[in-house]
Amino acid sequence: MVRTVNVIPDTTAPVITLNGASTIDLNVGANYIEQGATATDDLDGDITASIVIAGDVVDTNTAGTYLVTYDVSDAAGNSATQVVRTVNVIPDTTAPVITLNGASSIDLNVGDVYTEQGATATDDLDGDITASIVIGGDTVNTNAEGTYIVTYNVNDTSGNAAIEVTRTVSVVNVPTDVIIHEGYFETGWDGWIDGGSDCARRADAARSYENSYSIRIRDNSGTASSMTSPSFNLSSFNEVEFNFYFYAVSMEVGEDFWLQYNDGSGFVTVRTWARGTDFVNNAFDNFIVTLSVSQFNLSSNAQFRLICDASGNNDQIYIDQVVIIGRGGNAALFKTNEPKKVLDVTENVIVNNVLKVYPNPVKGDILNIKTSKGGTMSFRIINALGQIVSTGKTSKEIIVDQLEEGMYFIEVTEGADKMMKRFIKD
Repeated sequence: MVRTVNVIPDTTAPVITLNGASTIDLNVGANYIEQGATATDDLDGDITASIVIAGDVVDTNTAGTYLVTYDVSDAAGNSATQVVRTVNVIPDTTAPVITLNGASSIDLNVGDVYTEQGATATDDLDGDITASIVIGGDTVNTNAEGTYIVTYNVNDTSGNAAIEVTRTVSVVNVPTDVIIHEGYFETGWDGWIDGGSDCARRADAARSYENSYSIRIRDNSGTASSMTSPSFNLSSFNEVEFNFYFYAVSMEVGEDFWLQYNDGSGFVTVRTWARGTDFVNNAFDNFIVTLSVSQFNLSSNAQFRLICDASGNNDQIYIDQVVIIGRGGNAALFKTNEPKKVLDVTENVIVNNVLKVYPNPVKGDILNIKTSKGGTMSFRIINALGQIVSTGKTSKEIIVDQLEEGMYFIEVTEGADKMMKRFIKD
């Protein structure tokens, strides 16, 4: 008997299965990780280790389509159907983003310093590219009035340009106010000279506009009925404003007091104020006198004098809160961002409305304000540099917790009345 054994050749090809997707999309610069594939054969079993990966080398720094091939053969030489993975490296078309440091619009006075605050830039692929920002446009010249446009640009490594960002710097020639002198007389004469027997520094809160002390002048004893300022250098100013408050007692109709000015050649009377015409008794009053360089010699050794010209010792003027302001000077000790007077009080307004500020100094967070008329008031607080640091409306108190320690002025407007007080924040 014969047994026939037929040995059938292996003609079944192995099968390749990809690990992961057959199509992968990557951004330029991303990492490509080869996930490989598996291979099985009906006779040889797992022949994954025999897979040959070939085709294109994926370069993720260069946009394009890359074909990765996977091939394998079993021990009988049967080749699997080639499997292909498509890797699309997508070009970077996303622009970086620029963000300004600070405001996009800056206002400066002529002569101020412009400090470039720069910007930051980020890119979805490159990350922080702030160091690549190019600052261009106009060169800011704070000595010349004008509007300057500063530009900020950046590109990522793929050449994508960010949207240009600009900063507008406006340099304006704002009239500069300088406080030359302040006399409040709370701790002394503040540099003023006692004229003599009919002039005295008095503690009389009822007749002192600002706090408790003022200078009383009386009678008509010439220099003895006067108070004289220290010498000031006014030569750099176009005009000088003399601003003061006073309280009159027992002045008869027609009796007056004067403001005199001395440019070094002697005192001359520049203004007079008479009871019945310009002021009344028993009320606070405010006058402002402006001396222009076109009318007066604003000299380097100038003085002011307030002198009473009444008829007896009971005829009295109490002088307080004397503020002398230079305008149009070369340096600003007291500046404002507004093109108007910092101490803007209407001339020759009888102040029947009295402002009280307490506690002064203020040690806590609340400054109480009160007027004799009462009601809602508008206010603004001005620091020692002339900057308006707070504004608003109130009927009794102001939150001052944001103020740093120092001296401030509070200007209160109530109807037609405008009043000012100095206070200290401890």
